[in-house]
Amino acid sequence: MRVLFLASFFPKPTNPLMGVWAMQQARALARQPDVELRVVSFSSWMPRLAGRFSAGARAYSHCPPTWDWDGLCVEYPRWLLCPVGPLKKMAFKSPEPQMALAFLSARPFLEKVVREWKPDVIFAHHTMANGYLSEKVTREHNIPFVTLDHDFGEISDCEHLPARRQIFERVAGRASRVLGVSSRMQNSLHRLFPQAQVGTQHNGVEPIPESLKTPPRPAEIEGKAIVLGAGMFYERKGFPLLVEAFARVAAKHPDAVLRLVGDGETSATVDAAIAKHGLEQRVQRLGYLPNTALLQEMVWADVFASPGWDEPFATVFLEAAAAQCAILWASDGGISDVLKNNVHGISVAPRDVDSAAQALDFLLSNPEQREEMARNALHLYNNQLNSDAVAASLVTLFRSIIQDSRAMT
Repeated sequence: MRVLFLASFFPKPTNPLMGVWAMQQARALARQPDVELRVVSFSSWMPRLAGRFSAGARAYSHCPPTWDWDGLCVEYPRWLLCPVGPLKKMAFKSPEPQMALAFLSARPFLEKVVREWKPDVIFAHHTMANGYLSEKVTREHNIPFVTLDHDFGEISDCEHLPARRQIFERVAGRASRVLGVSSRMQNSLHRLFPQAQVGTQHNGVEPIPESLKTPPRPAEIEGKAIVLGAGMFYERKGFPLLVEAFARVAAKHPDAVLRLVGDGETSATVDAAIAKHGLEQRVQRLGYLPNTALLQEMVWADVFASPGWDEPFATVFLEAAAAQCAILWASDGGISDVLKNNVHGISVAPRDVDSAAQALDFLLSNPEQREEMARNALHLYNNQLNSDAVAASLVTLFRSIIQDSRAMT
């Protein structure tokens, strides 16, 4: 079975942290029996000169046409889609002009792949824009395609942005299956596009490398109760809220430390909250870390805390479960499909400092129950959320779709 994997939010040699979860999914699919995988990640064309002035621009301007990621070959053809700045904002409300230009520039490469390689199915991450490409190219080729969306806003904004909805409706109408990474997304898709074949496909992640399980904690955190938070610092991720919640319990738990991995637009607010409560010695800002270093932090941690709201199905929770952490999460997130309150950790009310503080207090006050939750989280990961189990379910779906498509033909 030949699977053409389209994912624009995918690691690049010039930005290896972008879409690590997509890379893991591709690797797992490539490991499945009788699957031949071809990964194409269309990359925005930018002049190389732009890379001198912006690291973000350099990720695109200096991206090579192909790259071998330890045996997984990924192609990065150029297209005329600009995912940053004013053009991105304009395209969000009225995406058709930029999508049409993107397809026009991507079409020669994509048509050549479809014509010469002859995939059995196309797996498109994000309806906008890889689903758009798939809908266009399969008009002339009898190939089924599946879309997978990863963001609540991408779907919910269709309710008040008719131009976006029109594209989603067109793609959903032709797709063999329209997937979201959580049941909340599936429900929204069904409400908006009742004629589409919708479903839920949770993410999965690779296991923690054995080499990360043996290194001892550094001396400065030995004997501490470690609460770890990780992610991009922007509003809905809730990092200032996490600091405020930790501040409320810090005096009661003098051996607890909060370690934060990441950075971003709310970093000044995070730093202000740390200074406000005099927590400079208790809250440790680690900045951006490579994925391997983040996984090591998870192995050392006792609690992984991410109280951000409207979180679709962040793979960072799965990594925390694989690292055997008790988990704190917001109840409105897609991860509530699989994580159960008081079983794998504590679910908190979104945007609620009091709820987050109470959860931290419980987890830090009850080490035996915390450790049981951590074991339960690891068991859940091993049985349901590892990348091979998720890839196997996708392959089963693909086979069924291919069979139905051939029967109709």
